[in-house]
Amino acid sequence: MERKQRRYYAVVTPGSVQARFSVRDPEGSVGGSSVGGREEGTRGAIEGFSVASRSRMLRRAVSLPWEEAPGPGGVGMVTLTYPRVFPTDGVLVKSHLDRLYRRWNRQYGCPKGMWKLEFQKRGAPHFHCFVGLPEPEELLRAWLLRQWFEVVGSADERHLFNGVDISRWRWGTLGENRSKIGDYFAKHGAKGWANYQNQLPEGYTSPGRWWGRWGLKPVEHSVELDRKSYMEYRRLVWTLAQKNRGRAVRRGGGHRGAFALSVDGIGTGTRWVGAVGGEAVG
Repeated sequence: MERKQRRYYAVVTPGSVQARFSVRDPEGSVGGSSVGGREEGTRGAIEGFSVASRSRMLRRAVSLPWEEAPGPGGVGMVTLTYPRVFPTDGVLVKSHLDRLYRRWNRQYGCPKGMWKLEFQKRGAPHFHCFVGLPEPEELLRAWLLRQWFEVVGSADERHLFNGVDISRWRWGTLGENRSKIGDYFAKHGAKGWANYQNQLPEGYTSPGRWWGRWGLKPVEHSVELDRKSYMEYRRLVWTLAQKNRGRAVRRGGGHRGAFALSVDGIGTGTRWVGAVGGEAVG
């Protein structure tokens, strides 16, 4: 019986370093096994904010070129909430976010950042959007209050004054704090991943995606490794995970290995790759 083949490689982004391998069976399929009646590496219907989705969001957050995001008002967290009466249809909720995105695009140009869906204790959905601010937060909030009020079709006048909040990033630079961006974005407004904000409320249907990105293209460099180099690189990743208090993650499915946050992922990763004679490629 022919053994499955493994491909070893490293991936470095502006805020992370990773050691990965994928498995290919003799017939050529990646993964080579199934879980829950579907092939590994494929996604089924989205029902909740899974550990895997959280891991993908964190990796994506630190792979974006955040230095391109800030506008005249800097960068910050925009929170969008619903009035006392709120929808429980995820398709409708996402259409509200999409309509606000289009209004923002017409008014200021494409927003640059990420968004995440969460829930309040009362079961109402709300969005956290970590984005560049196209004007000072007071002016932007005044504009957003009216736009969000109209988009959701609110009949509650109080919502016109408290449906939007903005918390501007006020410490350090995005480059100096790159490894903190993922945690800041992911933890904003939540005390833990198992709490109510990341649980699907009873009666809420069709949640769809829990997060996404706007206007920024991920920056990643990868390099092929042999098994020996892969093991050395994995040790480096776990060391960085401990030093930087990042999260080292083991994953199953098509991509497996170790992942760590790094203040200077690209520099750390490419320096190591150069030391073992590799060449980073986009």
